[in-house]
Amino acid sequence: MKTSNTKPPCYEDCVKAFGEEAISRAVFTYGSTIFNPGGYDIPDHLAAHESVHGDQQKHDETVAKLWWQRYLADPSFRLDQETEAYRSQYKFICEKVKDRNTRYRALHQIATDLSGKMYGNLISFTEAIRRIRDQS
Repeated sequence: MKTSNTKPPCYEDCVKAFGEEAISRAVFTYGSTIFNPGGYDIPDHLAAHESVHGDQQKHDETVAKLWWQRYLADPSFRLDQETEAYRSQYKFICEKVKDRNTRYRALHQIATDLSGKMYGNLISFTEAIRRIRDQS
């Protein structure tokens, strides 16, 4: 996937949906591009997460536009899409990191993200951990 330090086409809609503060450090996948408006380092595990969103959008900008419209309008769809991406991210971490304390800290952080304001506080932290760990 390509990367860009510009804002994605969906940025203003995301600000309207979640607020500027909630997405201030976010990266966004739109089609085949990872948009990183803050210019932060993107660790490999986050790239794995964003790659799932690229697959969900078929790496196509036309599909991405429709995907983002549904993502912003449908909390259930958003949760399903993010759960899939966070599971992949956690699986990547577990494949690379053998220390269980480091794994736990990573799980804690991504569950905090999944259950947080950036996605509309859709689920509890405990539910986020359950969903991320559930590999079925």
